[in-house]
Amino acid sequence: MSIQFETSYDNLFPSSDDPAIQFYIDMMRIYLGIYEGKINFEQALRAVEELKRNPEFVKFPTNPAVLPINEEFKNRIIDNLQSIQKYNLVTVDSIRSAYTFAFLMQTMNMNEVDVNVLRYLVDNPLAPNNKIAREFGLAAKTVARALKSLRERNRLRFTCLVDASTFGINWVVLFFSMRDEAEWPIIDTVLASFPFTKYVLKTAMSGIGYASFLIPGDKSNLSTFLSGIKRLTSSYFDYCSIHVQTAQGTGVNMSLYGAGAWKFPTILHDFANYLEIETNKRMPMHIENQGVIRGLSVNDFYIASHLKINYRASSGEIQTALSIHDKTMTPVQISRSIRKLTKTGIVHPYIVFTNIGLTAHFAFEMVCNEKTRDMIIRALSYTPKSTYFVSDRGIVAWIQAPSEHQVEYYKLFRSLEQNQYVDSMQSIMTVTRSGSRSMIDLIAGWTFTKQGWTVSKDMLMITDYL
Repeated sequence: MSIQFETSYDNLFPSSDDPAIQFYIDMMRIYLGIYEGKINFEQALRAVEELKRNPEFVKFPTNPAVLPINEEFKNRIIDNLQSIQKYNLVTVDSIRSAYTFAFLMQTMNMNEVDVNVLRYLVDNPLAPNNKIAREFGLAAKTVARALKSLRERNRLRFTCLVDASTFGINWVVLFFSMRDEAEWPIIDTVLASFPFTKYVLKTAMSGIGYASFLIPGDKSNLSTFLSGIKRLTSSYFDYCSIHVQTAQGTGVNMSLYGAGAWKFPTILHDFANYLEIETNKRMPMHIENQGVIRGLSVNDFYIASHLKINYRASSGEIQTALSIHDKTMTPVQISRSIRKLTKTGIVHPYIVFTNIGLTAHFAFEMVCNEKTRDMIIRALSYTPKSTYFVSDRGIVAWIQAPSEHQVEYYKLFRSLEQNQYVDSMQSIMTVTRSGSRSMIDLIAGWTFTKQGWTVSKDMLMITDYL
């Protein structure tokens, strides 16, 4: 390859003059190079284009740049290479197997009933089993079996968007990159120990990371927190972009799924060229922050938090869950609270699921004006799965797509850099939002008032945790 780079695992690769063996060695090195951040996505694509001239590519067309980048696959490659080294199995078949077996994925094929039920639940997440059964002319037991299968095989879960601002909580997302001389373990420890951090993500694949925070209290509390972030920036961050949530949304486009595969939405080819997407077309589930709503109680907050975990839980199940937090409510009180939360637009139910081929993950930060932001939101509704976070600064979006379309989606959103109304674009490839703390986990030490949750300002200076 003309692109030169090193990985931490080069000592595991055997030496060989056989072009076929070297083909698979180079493919594995590209994958590990992406994983470790030794090469970027564009460099990886160029390297693969070179390797396509190898006759072995005709026998086994492959592209490690479009495979899911995760620790499990990386570990499989390392284990396979260690076995080859241990037993000195340097043959084309053994090296090819080391590569191909590393990426074997469990296929979760769904039957027609499962697909129809899932498709219906996307638009009707609270539909009871008997209504779903009538919709498709099925027995209620058949729908129950489909739901059981979807829960077990596809991790189907009923959750909701929650407008945390109605309880006096500011939701903040920070995108950042570290200075060359700064040590990530220090900041990682600070962010993890800060009691208002919801989640943190930074991988070796990218110099960009992001963190999310729930900050209780009024504007002065938020200002205290933001001033601490700015102090961190001067010492540790080369790039720092702060988004205070004003709206949020999510969407699933099951119209792209059929016959066990996902199509690429052709309308987004126009989006890449910055043509307007009609406002009367698709829109994802979208809610604007309302700010503090009087009359909400701490019990309403606990119920909203539990609905985010399981929206279809019965009042009795919620009653049991609340008792763990020493909250005593009757099923009638719980039902009334849910009706209030729904009527005021504080909670909006939707479903999440896995294992149907959406193995590529992206996080994008787009700093842009309001008109461009709205156009991007409409475009997101055409992707297979998306969740987004809106601020006055722009939009942060998380997208799931099939790996075979990873390059297309990546190029699609990177093309926004050429838009005159997009000030900056940052991206993290193939990541999922993991390690997130629930709202209930975060409120230890908080005080609930008529204006919602609050804390003393001295708790909010993040630099105190250095």
